Amino acid sequence: MSCVLKIAPFCPIPSNMLVRPLWTMKYFQLFILTATLLLGQAMAVNIDAVYFAQTHVMKPTDPYFRLVGERETLIKVHVTDPSTPASPVVNAAVHLDGATLNLSLSGPATLPASIPDGPGVVQHSLDDSFTAVIPADWVKPGMTVDLTAGAVSENVSGIAVGAPTKLKLTMFDVQYFADTDDDYPSGWAEELEVKLPIKELDLRRVPHVVFPELVIPPWRDGPAPAVRISSTADYKDQTGMNIHFESKLNAAREWNLALSAAAGRHGRVSVYYTNIYGTNSNGGKSFPLAGIGNGTEHGVMFHELGHTLGLPHWGNSSSYPYKGAMHGIDPPTINKEVHAGPTWGFDMRSMTFIPCTVQAGNVGGQPTGTYKIDPMHGGGTGYQEPAFLFNHFSDYSSAEMMEFLEANYASWNESLGQFATWDPATSDYTDPLATPDGVNYPIERDVEVISLLASVSGPTPEACMVYPPIGPYTAGLIKRFDPTVEADRLEAQEIYSPSAGCDASLRVTQGGVVRTYLLRAEWLPFISPSSAAGLKTAAINLPASDGEVTRVELLLTPDADSQGLPDEPQVLHTWALNPTPFDRWADGSFPGTLTDKNPTNDADSGGLATELEWVLMGNPTDPADDLLIEPQLDMTSDPDGKLVFQFRRNDLAHLDQMTSIRVQYGSDLAGWTDAVHQGVGPSDITITEADDAYGEGVDMVKVAIPQSLAPEGALFARLVVDISSP
Repeated sequence: MSCVLKIAPFCPIPSNMLVRPLWTMKYFQLFILTATLLLGQAMAVNIDAVYFAQTHVMKPTDPYFRLVGERETLIKVHVTDPSTPASPVVNAAVHLDGATLNLSLSGPATLPASIPDGPGVVQHSLDDSFTAVIPADWVKPGMTVDLTAGAVSENVSGIAVGAPTKLKLTMFDVQYFADTDDDYPSGWAEELEVKLPIKELDLRRVPHVVFPELVIPPWRDGPAPAVRISSTADYKDQTGMNIHFESKLNAAREWNLALSAAAGRHGRVSVYYTNIYGTNSNGGKSFPLAGIGNGTEHGVMFHELGHTLGLPHWGNSSSYPYKGAMHGIDPPTINKEVHAGPTWGFDMRSMTFIPCTVQAGNVGGQPTGTYKIDPMHGGGTGYQEPAFLFNHFSDYSSAEMMEFLEANYASWNESLGQFATWDPATSDYTDPLATPDGVNYPIERDVEVISLLASVSGPTPEACMVYPPIGPYTAGLIKRFDPTVEADRLEAQEIYSPSAGCDASLRVTQGGVVRTYLLRAEWLPFISPSSAAGLKTAAINLPASDGEVTRVELLLTPDADSQGLPDEPQVLHTWALNPTPFDRWADGSFPGTLTDKNPTNDADSGGLATELEWVLMGNPTDPADDLLIEPQLDMTSDPDGKLVFQFRRNDLAHLDQMTSIRVQYGSDLAGWTDAVHQGVGPSDITITEADDAYGEGVDMVKVAIPQSLAPEGALFARLVVDISSP
């Protein structure tokens, strides 16, 4: 349309003339037209769409829309005008609980004529829309927004806002057999935090948890029993089979569950995840709020964390909405054509909109233009742009994770004095969990702890072991029970013990103080060694403030929760910060076969206590050698008629300051005197040593005792060995 105005020169008109010049009419007509055009321009400004972005860019009317409470949120407004005029001022007034926050939205200098919108059509960009960040404190249930774009306004209400989940992720980096420097790529935790539907990630990572030895459980009740190994080759040596990768995962699964229970048997207050290093182990395993996986495969970890937050494999789900071609976009070439759908992702850190389709230059070299995969069907990485480490979850996956967290993940409610889950009716954590009993949930929260972990196998005692202490790290403490205290035993029976009773205990030296704790583990020697039910893995948490743990003994204490401790409990395994020579001999000389390391017990029932076999250099797993190595008495070989007491002596025991070796004599069996070298005279006690007389490192010791020391004619002698505790 074009308008041409011809204006005649101004001429004064006499006042007595009645004239209506044509030009004045044209001027008036032009004014009316111009006013109409201007009014039409103002009326063409339109707020076409309003999006909110956290993990995804979504409209409040979208089916899976729900904001995470108390998380920064991008508001994105599409303002258009077909005539593309200069942009008006665009503002947002955020209202919450009677207060208002005014935000000025930034955007293009000129309004776009239009912005294509709709699933599979919209192309999100900062260049053509108006945006601002709503602070986290304002993103709560009840939030509304009033938008103005020049003279145009729009109210956005009914904005769904869920729980402000602060997700605790307790993560153990377990190194199989030896330490490594392997890890996930740099920045993984920061990206994980923005891709999960949570307010904040509280990562509690325990690095370099080195297990020189570990127990592999029976796999699927197969032919192999539980096996304590120091390498994968060791497993084959003991079983004749190659270790299955799932067996390695099953070992970590047992540790993970035990460590979680040590901070509260019902869990629900932290996700527990174990990274595996130092062994080839593909994939992972997960269950609600707990998971395991290879510590070098960040895509596996991302996928498994989806499982921990309630997601299944979407290919097996009839309810999953994104399968096959949709909105003119093809699915990726993948089984069952499952994908992440048309909703774009978003990364607040870099203010990046993440397309729903595979882009050129993607990290996996995937064909472009199709939908991306969801991590729950196809893996956690491989389709994303190079700026990112993970594929993004679909909006449906995020909504499902939010729902799972609100129903299952608990936060401490100070006014209730207990843990509670999210209650939509109160928009707070006010739905209490079961009444705390001291073991189902922690009685002390977020404190520094040291975890003690043990494997107990009745069918395979040689698989029993104590792992090196883990920590300190931040977790919870539950009640601990001393089997020597009757009140503790009674309470344990009510709230702690398994159905068959606590058959194992831990004797712990911490901060120089020795204490004994019941362990929630049963001793089931009567079931098949290849049954997974025979292996029990349990843990306890101790306050790190009580000092360094220097020694842990795993004790066999049948029904200790009701009967207390035996007088001389069997020591199934010992861990020591500084192992004694006896420890090293017991563990190193008889790996996996010496199942009772209590030095005062007769482990092989051959007649000699293990501490005597240590000194005499015997085999405490073979009863047949006890008669061969026991001390000898001779009353004929000494020229002065002395009683000669002769025994073997292990050099290692002799040099060990914690091992006391004495020969004692007496005229009856009630009173004993230590034999001390006096000289070589006929009335002297004479002690002689023959170096390596029984072989390298094993000396012959003879103690000759005069008959005069037996005034009543009877003379007895004995070998006494005492091993003091570290």
